Amino acid sequence: SDAKKKEMENSRLAYTKIVETVLLFGQFGLSLRGNDSDDDSCFKKFLKFRAKDVPELHWWLEKPGYKWLHHDIINELLQMLSTDVLNRFLSDIKAARYFSVIMDETADISRQEQVSISLRITTTDLETEEIFMGFCHTPNTKSETLFNILKDVFTRFHLPISNLRGQCYDGAAAMSGKSSGLQTRIKNVAPKALFVHCTAHSLNLVVQDSLRNIQIVNSFIGISKDLITYIRDSPKRVEAFKQIQQELQSWCMRVKSLKTIFANYEAIVMFLDECKTEKTCDSGKAEGLLKFLEGFEFYFLLALSIKILERVEILNCELQKKDLSINESHDMVKIMKDGISTMRDSGFDSLWEVAVKEAKKLDLNDPMLPRHRRAPKRLKTANAHVFKDPESYYKKIYLVTVDQLLFSLNERFQSETMDFLNNCENFIIGNDADLASIVEFYDDDLDIDRLELHRDMFIDMIKAKDLKVTNLKDAVNVLKNDKAMVDCVSELVSLVKLILTIPSSTCTAERSFSALRRLKTYLNSTMLQQRMNSIAILHVHREIAEKIDIDKLLNDFISKNKNRRSTFSMLNE
Repeated sequence: SDAKKKEMENSRLAYTKIVETVLLFGQFGLSLRGNDSDDDSCFKKFLKFRAKDVPELHWWLEKPGYKWLHHDIINELLQMLSTDVLNRFLSDIKAARYFSVIMDETADISRQEQVSISLRITTTDLETEEIFMGFCHTPNTKSETLFNILKDVFTRFHLPISNLRGQCYDGAAAMSGKSSGLQTRIKNVAPKALFVHCTAHSLNLVVQDSLRNIQIVNSFIGISKDLITYIRDSPKRVEAFKQIQQELQSWCMRVKSLKTIFANYEAIVMFLDECKTEKTCDSGKAEGLLKFLEGFEFYFLLALSIKILERVEILNCELQKKDLSINESHDMVKIMKDGISTMRDSGFDSLWEVAVKEAKKLDLNDPMLPRHRRAPKRLKTANAHVFKDPESYYKKIYLVTVDQLLFSLNERFQSETMDFLNNCENFIIGNDADLASIVEFYDDDLDIDRLELHRDMFIDMIKAKDLKVTNLKDAVNVLKNDKAMVDCVSELVSLVKLILTIPSSTCTAERSFSALRRLKTYLNSTMLQQRMNSIAILHVHREIAEKIDIDKLLNDFISKNKNRRSTFSMLNE
């Protein structure tokens, strides 16, 4: 009847508003449930608020009977919405054919291990994309468990693991172990999946090597941490020094805290001098910290650490870019190594001059040699080195610290994968390269005859146009700006896309962890895995979620059972 038809149309309009609200809550990571029941939830309250402007929704919420607002139905809608978002990405992934995986794990607020999985592809326009595919709960972090999770994800998304061309993880043994780690298990089934140790993690390890392996510098870092903690632990002291209350977790980012200490050095000394006279249990700690700060050694090490970490921080920010290729990241590391080598040879004199001058202004102790300790006769093998003056002693500290940094950079950023990719880059830009190893590795991915011909054609074209190509990035920029050239050298473009597909860092996974902390909070810690994962996908990809066709999705929802079909009208597509 016409009345029934009208009722079904009104029901559909009302439920459309409900689905739009579910999508909005998912995009912004808002809580859907209440404390005790669904009736008390933010979601229900928001629907009642919207009903003031939508008569059909008001009628739907007030009418007796089933309203399709149970949390299981909401979970179903969230699942459908997130699947719609992922399907948009899956079409791009399958069009690109080859892909790489980025994985990392963390514990959420309820102490459950969550594995973040992202895929990296290169589009036909030679643009790279890193796509967050969701979280998976894991009972443990054994390599076998993680491998099974990854296989299940590829099966669910109908992605052949044989098309996997890269894998990027941190340095944990379960991930990067050469005997039974995840990267080895994957290579057993996908031999062309090159493993990359996350460059951002590697850089953090470089800094830790440099600062922790030198006892005097390691002690300085510990004292700096104690100073920040001492001030931060008391509301009164925080109020006095708001600028130094932050204690950042990453070693690379600690330079911000050190700079704050450096800029407020005189005020901190005065503050500690006042604190030591107070009759509190912390006065002894203040006196101990003051003793260190009044010494020239602490001030010099502070200036040295800032000088080193400033450079590392710049590189660290660059390595976190999503569109960065592994070759570009190592080029940046090389530039940094060259800069630090120059700093090693000519940077001490200026640092020493500034440190001595500023120490006098702050009325700190004069630089002096450490007290000479005579070794026991049973351990004495040779005469210990004696420094002629304090400057030579501090120069030795400077050189040892910088040398350790350079050594760690060389050690941490060398790998078989990088050697292979450098060989590929040399081939692309026309330098001497081992073409046989490239073709042998990629096998049926490339045609050796066409590849060499297309590379030669590419070199001829850039020479004819008087273009300068010295690295992979230059070659990519030339190809991006000339679509006709891309069509002419398609086999070379295939090699370029394979290289660009290999990720350089796990920063996309780290960003997903930030989203997880926004979604699963202390007050929202009982959220189950399915809902959390669906909301995470909608939240991370909220711009893509805006493009979801609600009418089409609602048709799919209604068509699932007879009861829905008799309640809601179907919209003709």
